[in-house]
Amino acid sequence: MELLRQESDEQHPLTTSQICEYMEKYDIPCERRTRIMSEAHNFVNYRVDRMESVEVVDEDISEKTVSLRRKVRRYTETAVKMYGGPMERVTLEFDSALIGAVYDRFGEKVTMKPLGEERVVATVKVQITPTFWGWLFQFGTKMKVISPQDVMNEYKKRVGEMIEMMSSVP
Repeated sequence: MELLRQESDEQHPLTTSQICEYMEKYDIPCERRTRIMSEAHNFVNYRVDRMESVEVVDEDISEKTVSLRRKVRRYTETAVKMYGGPMERVTLEFDSALIGAVYDRFGEKVTMKPLGEERVVATVKVQITPTFWGWLFQFGTKMKVISPQDVMNEYKKRVGEMIEMMSSVP
């Protein structure tokens, strides 16, 4: 990061794109993710959460950005809700300690209903992809799918495959 500080100052801050390009010159990983929204429009997500000393710069946004504003909501839903697979309304049952994780993943407009004192139920729109399954399985026994039936069956199948794989481990 010291090298980056030498390349900029308060009057000449670097853009996220410039920072990533500069870091890549020195073989420092700077993750960028691109997702094609439509025929020739690319949106880029820079992992600014992995950078230090990020600051907001008061400058005009590009004309392309202004023209694509209407598509941002759909893009955000796709990117946040696990991108790349069929969209489903999935009901999850989970420990109340995971309320924050569900809000982080699906937004604070998710309606949650208590199921006793320690469990909660929420129905969310999510794309069923390996990324979704990875997110779900990180919580182990603290979260499970309870509907729809086809997603529940896939969940059970994946759990069974893991049990089978682990039963062959000495």
